Amino acid sequence: MEIVEKIHDIFLEEAKKSPILMSDLASMERYISESYTGRSLIELLQNADDACASKLIIKEIRKQVYLVANNGRTFDERDLEALCRSGASTKHRKNNTIGYRGIGFKSVVNYSNIVHLYSGDIKATFSKMLTQKEIPEAENVPLIRIPHNFEGNEYIKYIYEYLRNEYTTIFIFEVNNNCLLDEIEMFDSSCMLFLRNIKEIIFDSKSRENVFLTRNNQIEDNIKMVQLIGTEDNQNWLVYNDSKNNVTDIAFKYYDNETVMARDNEAVFHSFMPTNNRVNIPLKINGDFSTDPSRTKIVLDTETTDTINNVVELFGKIIEPIWQKKTDIYGIINILGQASLDPLRTIKGNTISDILVEKIIKKSQNIVLLNNINLGGVFLQPQWMTNDDFKIICEINDIVGIGNELELDIKGIMKFAKLIGVHILNIDIILNTMAKNVLSKETRIGVLSEIINRSRLGLEKSTLYNFNNANIISFESGVKSLNDYDCKELVEESFNLAVIEKVDSKSFVEQFYKKMGINYAFKFNDECEDSYKKNNLDLGVKRISKASNVKKWRSVEENTIEILRGFDEIANVLDVAAQNVGYDIEVITKDGTHKYFEVKSVDNIGAPFSMTNNEFSAAVQYKEKYYLAIVNQSDNYIEICFISDPINSLNMTKRVTKWEWYCNSYDGNYTKYIV
Repeated sequence: MEIVEKIHDIFLEEAKKSPILMSDLASMERYISESYTGRSLIELLQNADDACASKLIIKEIRKQVYLVANNGRTFDERDLEALCRSGASTKHRKNNTIGYRGIGFKSVVNYSNIVHLYSGDIKATFSKMLTQKEIPEAENVPLIRIPHNFEGNEYIKYIYEYLRNEYTTIFIFEVNNNCLLDEIEMFDSSCMLFLRNIKEIIFDSKSRENVFLTRNNQIEDNIKMVQLIGTEDNQNWLVYNDSKNNVTDIAFKYYDNETVMARDNEAVFHSFMPTNNRVNIPLKINGDFSTDPSRTKIVLDTETTDTINNVVELFGKIIEPIWQKKTDIYGIINILGQASLDPLRTIKGNTISDILVEKIIKKSQNIVLLNNINLGGVFLQPQWMTNDDFKIICEINDIVGIGNELELDIKGIMKFAKLIGVHILNIDIILNTMAKNVLSKETRIGVLSEIINRSRLGLEKSTLYNFNNANIISFESGVKSLNDYDCKELVEESFNLAVIEKVDSKSFVEQFYKKMGINYAFKFNDECEDSYKKNNLDLGVKRISKASNVKKWRSVEENTIEILRGFDEIANVLDVAAQNVGYDIEVITKDGTHKYFEVKSVDNIGAPFSMTNNEFSAAVQYKEKYYLAIVNQSDNYIEICFISDPINSLNMTKRVTKWEWYCNSYDGNYTKYIV
């Protein structure tokens, strides 16, 4: 008895014993096919790759008839039986095959009701009509269940033609819609990137005639350049492979002799074939991830977790030699520095990409932390500091520095270092060093400008103390600290002008000099001039400026957030008003300091306001890190007055209403914004 007849009789006998089961199998087949909608072509490609085929062709031989052929291993009895059953694949996970569930081929139900198979000794036809004739009592029957003797003789000339051309397995699909045609039109050559065997795909239909090729050039033991040929813009991908775990790959898009960022729709996880899971880094990642039945969505289970760890280890093997040799010939670090984490992950839950990025960050920290020093001993060079001064400070303080010079050898290292938690050199370390050393004029201008900008939100007492001891300002007699400064001496003119240009506000510089008792000799004559006044009768520091980020249709709180985002020293601004924590806004400065702002809307600056007990408690807790933002918003402008440490800087009266703290006069830094 031939193989097809044998399997036909086995499944037919099963079906006649339980026609209801056949109806159930038909429903399940339809459900499976719907799960694989848009993925049928990928399943055919995957099956050919698992059969060790190097090429696959899809040709429209007649209207609504497609031939699909590959040159891989031919079908045997076990393969045919597995095709007919569900979940009975002869392939096994971690056996260097892509598929292992034994259900993907049933997705052909999406577009075909007759399938002919010609492979080695197997010559069969799958037809719902033929099956229904043999089991008339069944209400419905599946397509891929009972194989019938080959009924595709009308296509035999095409089959023989491809057999002569060294193709070994041939399917003929009689299609009843355009689903397969649509998939052919939408085919992306990157589907071939991580295939183990397929090197050539040919489409020959009325809608598309293409030949897709992959060419591999082994660069090192675990690095190869893969060229995808066949699109208008042939793609190159630099692929790193884990030699210990051969199914783990990381691919960087490559163009003009360097890696470039993959587009959003390209930066996805592959479980050999592309999934719908995005990678929060502009590259591709391939591994033995668990997926849902359609293989479009990764499932977070033990196998996936193990694969994530394998990917992280491979990232470590890529990053470590770059850091040790201080050279990055492919520009890998610049791509990794683009990684991101979903800011709402604590609310929505971690995605697989968030989990991966967090693990990469931890792995990178371990690599960057040389000689087991902790992260506090590694710092980034401030942009305004000279390379020589940065080296001096690092040497004097015995710290590891990541400087701007390294950016020439490792493009993107500064951004990558920030990503993994390395902070810009602490201002107090700089000031302490300058107490005993005179640094370059450029660096000193940068330090003073940084201090002036930070003073707008208030300086820590320790920072102010260190500033007074530091040799920063060029006076007429030379560079000296404020502790050694004679109040009659003027600041050197060129130094003054450079600081003004750096701060980009004469008024801020003047205000700071007045506050610190520094004598200066320059005039302010800008159109929008600042003046120093007191806040209740005399309204403090006043600046009128147009701000594109301030809009009259926004709420007071939203505009305050936008204003804070405009400060150079601020890295991040968070709206926490809904959390009822005693303040509306949390600010993180570039040196990692957290500050807290409660917004108070008033009819005019100087009008009284009140604090709730919750706000008062937060102000007591955070002291000088707690700010009141007193805001008057009109259709034409916004006035804002910042008050630091209101508990100690204001006189408030406790009033018995609903336990709130009341203030009818206050001082602070006041700004007026035109909207």
